[in-house]
Amino acid sequence: MLQAQEHHSEIIQIVERARDHDALIESIAALLDISDGYAQMVRMMSVERLASAYERRRIIDELEELTKPLGD
Repeated sequence: MLQAQEHHSEIIQIVERARDHDALIESIAALLDISDGYAQMVRMMSVERLASAYERRRIIDELEELTKPLGD
């Protein structure tokens, strides 16, 4: 999701220009180099969540917590 936030402007443009749902998912997946399933999750994110600095910090914090070695 962090990657989606970094490319929020491009994703919004893709949403505006997509001719149908399948094209939208394929374009997001290609832009972010992710699976169609993850692209679907990105599509469902709100514009505010994609662009929010607070949400970005929360995602980074969560990622750091998940990648900490056990026992820390």
